[in-house]
Amino acid sequence: MSNSPFAKFKKAASIRPMWNIGALFDIQTGKYYKGKYGESILCAGLNHFTGVAGLPNMFKTVISLFQLGAVMNRVSLAIMMAHDSENTLSPGRIHSVFRQFPELFGRDLVEEGRLLFTDATVYNGNEWWNVMREYATDRRNDKSILITTPFVDETTGELIKVPSPTLSFLDSLSGLQTDAVAAMYDKGDVGSKDLNMVAMKGASAKSQLIDQVTGVTGGSGLHILMTAHVGQEYQLDMYKPNIKKLKFLKGDLKLKKVPENFSFLTANCWYCVSLMPMLDADKLPEFPRDEEDDLKGDTDLICINLVNLRGKSGPSGIPFEVVVSQSEGVKPELSEFVYCKGYEYYGISDKDGNKAKGKPNYRLDLYPQQNLTRKTTRRLLESDPRLSRAMNITAEMCMMRNLWHDLPEGLLCTPKELYEDIIAAGYDWDLLLDTRGFWLPLEEKGAYADIPFLSTMDLLNMRAGTYRPYWYDAAVKAKGVATASITEAAAGTASDEKLTPAKLMEKIKDRQAAKAT
Repeated sequence: MSNSPFAKFKKAASIRPMWNIGALFDIQTGKYYKGKYGESILCAGLNHFTGVAGLPNMFKTVISLFQLGAVMNRVSLAIMMAHDSENTLSPGRIHSVFRQFPELFGRDLVEEGRLLFTDATVYNGNEWWNVMREYATDRRNDKSILITTPFVDETTGELIKVPSPTLSFLDSLSGLQTDAVAAMYDKGDVGSKDLNMVAMKGASAKSQLIDQVTGVTGGSGLHILMTAHVGQEYQLDMYKPNIKKLKFLKGDLKLKKVPENFSFLTANCWYCVSLMPMLDADKLPEFPRDEEDDLKGDTDLICINLVNLRGKSGPSGIPFEVVVSQSEGVKPELSEFVYCKGYEYYGISDKDGNKAKGKPNYRLDLYPQQNLTRKTTRRLLESDPRLSRAMNITAEMCMMRNLWHDLPEGLLCTPKELYEDIIAAGYDWDLLLDTRGFWLPLEEKGAYADIPFLSTMDLLNMRAGTYRPYWYDAAVKAKGVATASITEAAAGTASDEKLTPAKLMEKIKDRQAAKAT
């Protein structure tokens, strides 16, 4: 409005899009927004500035590369730069972790120009950062790299455009060394007083770097992820109180060689708390790859306990577990299964529809036709796309129930209720599971672009009768089933009677009441 007191001010977009990454990272880091067609799109996952911290050998690099690889796998326009400040990483290691992603498997991303790798032999810390700042400045003014997201700007009503994503990985911030610090080491001998100020000099440089991150990432499409080491904090003064700078960092631990502003400028800072090999009572793999995977004491599968030390768009301090294979990387579907299993087998039942706890055979309530056992769970979750999709939806429903307490009354339900009520509404679950739950830019031409979008919130709204997927009728016709016949079956009436949301909810409530009696 012209008479607005803010008429002369420029307005930022109402939403800053984040890239969905799955494996339990999304629901706890964001929220849903309405798209152009009434669909619910989850803005969550990889933010502009992310940290991953932990003690040595806690799979910090694997957790980090999973988050970056998930975006690289889904978004063909995404490119990545990795800088190794400790000279322990390599392009081969990155490619090895990326083997778990179907669109990255077997590809040489360096040769294709999608991955740039540098280390401390190429750039010192300040040199690397100067190059990053220059790169971001060039992108900020380049309209040719803008892509269209499905998010609607509430201010303008237009779809929000952002630069195509560049993912920057620093492994690690703790090991980053500047020219000034290197010069001090060159001039002084180990143990000499000349090196007493090295730590202070390094901390000051890193603090200045971190202060600039949000300005560099803003408007450039740059997403920076840094790892940091955690170590013991020694208190030499027995009378001095131990003041914890990070509330959810347990014990006398602290981030090592990392400035304080890293803990409050990161949008999410994931802390690897502990890990445990996944073995059964007989020391055999709890979830083997197949029937032949029975090597006693095989610790390939690891369960890592994670906590978000700093969540700017979601809760902090709530632990969850991510399953990692030492040979194959993060296992998203198995992580989701373990999460639901830990909450009284949420959405997992036996053949009679009862809770599956203690049962040798079980199935997902959203995909009851597939029987699972401990020995087949891992293989089937990874080989059956519909089972994998059902697992993802189930886990997101479970996490929404646990973390989101402000949803409209009656919207949340159990997976079993969702499955039955969606059928009662006349939908085909095969079509609904042949979908993706993550958003993509409109310009995307990769393998996932033609897969229909359907979020977990969309399914809940479909059950409530307030949403019908904009692509569904065309998908039904393509499958050879007339939309009218499905509507008739759902309504149970003549074909000229329209199935309104109100009538649908009446039928669902009547059926639920009949079941209860």
